[in-house]
Amino acid sequence: AEQKDPHAPTLLLSDKVLDFELGLVAATADLAATARKLALETAKQLLEAEVASGKLTPAAYAARVETRLAADKILALWLGKIPDRKPDAARVLRRVKLAQDELAELAQFL
Repeated sequence: AEQKDPHAPTLLLSDKVLDFELGLVAATADLAATARKLALETAKQLLEAEVASGKLTPAAYAARVETRLAADKILALWLGKIPDRKPDAARVLRRVKLAQDELAELAQFL
């Protein structure tokens, strides 16, 4: 599933990554972009609700992001080997960088 749709909202577990992806679709008004924006907003709201309710602690959130980060590195390598998927690989690598930055910021509070 990751290889078929490496940008699925279910794969975006970092707040910074969700914000970045929302920024990509913010100015687009076609139906697919609108549907993606709604899915991304829902994912962000669910993440925020988990944090607000205490269900997701900062340490658990960091572990979740680290797990996704490791999977995204592998996914980017796989996508990078396929010539017509290089733009997908670059976007996943951008996600990796954002998640790494977020984890570095979060580490100050753990």
